[in-house]
Amino acid sequence: MGKKFRFYWISISLGLIFSIVSLPPLFLLSMEMMYRTHMNNRYQIGNDYLQRIEGEGFDDPYQADLPVPYTFEKNVIDAMIVPKKKYSPTIFAGDVDLYLNGKFLGIIWNRVLESDYPVTKEQPASFDLSNTTDISIYTLKDNDTNQEDIIIFADITAYRIKAGEEYLLNRYYPKNMEEMTQFQYWRIHKDGSYDKEVFRQKSDRTDLQTFLALNSGANVGYFTTWLNAYPAFYFPLPYPLFSGFLGIFLLFHGVVSRKIKRKGLV
Repeated sequence: MGKKFRFYWISISLGLIFSIVSLPPLFLLSMEMMYRTHMNNRYQIGNDYLQRIEGEGFDDPYQADLPVPYTFEKNVIDAMIVPKKKYSPTIFAGDVDLYLNGKFLGIIWNRVLESDYPVTKEQPASFDLSNTTDISIYTLKDNDTNQEDIIIFADITAYRIKAGEEYLLNRYYPKNMEEMTQFQYWRIHKDGSYDKEVFRQKSDRTDLQTFLALNSGANVGYFTTWLNAYPAFYFPLPYPLFSGFLGIFLLFHGVVSRKIKRKGLV
């Protein structure tokens, strides 16, 4: 009798412990998965525009010609990449100037740029927006309203650039990387108007800001960033999935065993 009494209390205790440590992260992971599914169903990112940009390219900034314009409805979007400092035959730091319908839209300062081929005396550097991972352009369709806009999304974090060995280049963050990380985007509408928003990774964000940041590969989430983590030997299968189910099983088993004993059936 004493052994059975101790067993079901041990089962209940262990079940409570495993449940307490596992259910909160399971809840957050479930909410994150559901919300990401909801946002992915609402917003649709089109890659055709980006593919056209990468396929046609932008004019060489060393040449006198203006960059090739790209159109969205009646709007013309231009980009001029201006290298400022050379770190290696292919790696530069520079700015990206953006224009909308011939009017200055903004500058993305001090970005890492990679030339399509090494610079020589006979051949200058050549860039397009595919040469920087900090800026992306794509269409965004809101399936709820059927509205479609152009998004120019940029990582504007004020990191420092340090040359590494040969063609390598390091991005140095004087402070905590997540606290420094900052984004900016323009949402250009069909009528030529646009909205501009700036936000940080470690700050309150709107659902759309989080959606766009996730699309850029940033480590953000609506409820948690755990879904962005690579699977490890302890996450997510052993913890919190297995530990959570084990906790529920032990708790259920202990409660049932206790009820059976109290009824005198064993």
